[in-house]
Amino acid sequence: MALNLTTWVNSHWQGNDIFNVSGGDPTVVMQRVLAIAKRLGLAEDALALHWYEWDTLGYALGSNYSNCASEVTCGFDTHYPEYFPPRLHFNASLAAMQAAGVRVAPYINGRIFDQGTGSWTAHDHAAKHAAAKKATPTLGTPQLATYDESYGSRAKFAVMCPATAYWQDTIARVVEELIMDYKLDGVYIDQIAAAGPRPCFDPSHGHPLGGGDHWVSGYGEMLSKVRTRASRPHVILTESNAEPFMDGVNLFLTLVGFQGGDPPSAPSPVSARTIVPAFQAVYGGYVLAVGAEFFRQDLTPDPDVFAAKVAMQFSFGAQMGWFSLGGRDNQQPPMGVYDLLMSHMYDAEVAYLRALSRAKQIAARWFNFGRALRPLPLAVNRTVATTAAGVADADAASWPHGDGGGVAAHASHPRSSRDATQLGLAFGDVMSSAWLADDAYASSLLATFTAVKRATPAHVRATIDLREYGFAAAAPSDLFDVYYKAVGADFAGPWQKLGSQPASAVVLDVELGVRAVVLMRVEPARV
Repeated sequence: MALNLTTWVNSHWQGNDIFNVSGGDPTVVMQRVLAIAKRLGLAEDALALHWYEWDTLGYALGSNYSNCASEVTCGFDTHYPEYFPPRLHFNASLAAMQAAGVRVAPYINGRIFDQGTGSWTAHDHAAKHAAAKKATPTLGTPQLATYDESYGSRAKFAVMCPATAYWQDTIARVVEELIMDYKLDGVYIDQIAAAGPRPCFDPSHGHPLGGGDHWVSGYGEMLSKVRTRASRPHVILTESNAEPFMDGVNLFLTLVGFQGGDPPSAPSPVSARTIVPAFQAVYGGYVLAVGAEFFRQDLTPDPDVFAAKVAMQFSFGAQMGWFSLGGRDNQQPPMGVYDLLMSHMYDAEVAYLRALSRAKQIAARWFNFGRALRPLPLAVNRTVATTAAGVADADAASWPHGDGGGVAAHASHPRSSRDATQLGLAFGDVMSSAWLADDAYASSLLATFTAVKRATPAHVRATIDLREYGFAAAAPSDLFDVYYKAVGADFAGPWQKLGSQPASAVVLDVELGVRAVVLMRVEPARV
């Protein structure tokens, strides 16, 4: 299932972990998701929902999150791992969304235990025995101390030791019930790849005290039990991306990764930090990424920022979006973008997302099973001189077509430094990427090109030596066929063969319309 997905929404997440209490209501979630699915118009099984607060979490069942002493004792980041029963109308809402072709994964936490729950003291304090322990005892007692943590809810959590069978089986049972009994498409298990190990000194756990590999191997065993109970087609997600967990996790939520800086197309010195698809270059074919943080200010006042963010996700091979459909006015900048995405003011951005989604499905062979390569050396139709402050020179000269000269990708028009500061992203007119597939069809290179801005077409040209793009054994004169495909919002044209070129100098020449998406394929010439 994970291989077909292109785009994600979440029910109502906010960065401060304090949510609107209506955002996870099954009826509200169903209405929003069905509307956004119709609005985006993606292919079946392309859209997925990450559902927060689907569970009762301390509120009186049927009270619709209205009957609880305070948010400190109920709601998100409380009562883990007491997730059941789900909220009223959960089953009907889930079935309606799945019938509309939306895949659904609810939130649980795979690392922490709420010490205020009845489960914490049940069965002769079995949960506490399975918690990770510090080297020193609690003051005034002979017992080793737990690692205690609190979040926005201010509930008191213990960090659990993943090497214990108790905790492995607890999470595996929750996932099994969600998938087998409630028919979810997958489960998001929070914190596994995001939070570092806590050295555990409990001798009853049977691992080396304070060291060894028990943290990684313990989570590995937990995920193996999860997979055994959940069956192979279902998706397991976790927060952030970490190499040790790739064999047990299908999708990594890459919010932190995409927070790090601007895309490679961002011109210097506007961009102080640039991120590159290093993880996809090293582990391509073994790992899938999903998601970045989106804010209302990405669409207003300048929707090109939204377009740049989804284009960067696409170019990095990540599944796009993770748009929050809910919101609350206790965070700046606010994250709930449902009403903006539904507005006809942003038809152009929805159409662009649809085109990128379609292109991602066409290019699934490369994005899912290939690996990212070095950036393409683009020559864009105009160059831009920048001042020390990063402000674009309005008198930029036109770049001649067909020259083949080398101005790097970062020479396309930047946002000004003022805009970059306000909007949190600097980017150029064009984004591109190169991916290598090595599969049963024979090796081939995929190049992607997309124009980001609402009113800026571009002529793009790149001359590459394929020996630097995965074909090290090729002779300079070996011929490679070049194919072209333009992808529309609602259709995809056929691949068109443009001719054959020598490995040492393959020219990729593209005319990009406004918000156009173009794929080019390069593979050994057929004799």
